[in-house]
Amino acid sequence: MNQTIQPRLVAENAAKMDMEKIAADEKTFRWLLDEDAMAAKNWPKASGGC
Repeated sequence: MNQTIQPRLVAENAAKMDMEKIAADEKTFRWLLDEDAMAAKNWPKASGGC
């Protein structure tokens, strides 16, 4: 069973997207994380915490 894996995240495609850029400083990151309940709940798992 040899299947080809298609890439989903491609830097070149992301660069072409018309998206608003946001500041990437820690203060803004933490504020945005707190605003997203699911992200705040799952952040410890994603960052290697418990």
